[in-house]
Amino acid sequence: MLALLNKLMGGSSDSKNLSVGQTKELLSSFQQNKTAHILLDVRGPDEFRSGYIDGALNIPVSDLTSRLKEIETHKLNPVVVYCRSGGRSSMAAQILAANGFANVSNVTGGMIDWTNAGFLVKTR
Repeated sequence: MLALLNKLMGGSSDSKNLSVGQTKELLSSFQQNKTAHILLDVRGPDEFRSGYIDGALNIPVSDLTSRLKEIETHKLNPVVVYCRSGGRSSMAAQILAANGFANVSNVTGGMIDWTNAGFLVKTR
């Protein structure tokens, strides 16, 4: 598990990019090994309600800086960030890394690639 995490996330304070396939594999590994992590959806609330990855916490990128205290206890845990296509999540990953989050990854392609790959999407 640690080898997979290091391979995919690089173990540095810089944010890394993950494909949706790598993300699905990593999230499955976290669940199987009960690894503390955060899956962060940085889209707006309406986008989130229309479909999200199971287990995701929704904090819009526009609110992220003011809401960092909500996730501050996870600074040393892996944080996987996604949005619709990867743009906002890339900005969010940079914000998190700049604020001391040690293992941050951006899901390139975001929900567009996730749904195109046929992966499960939850709705409210």
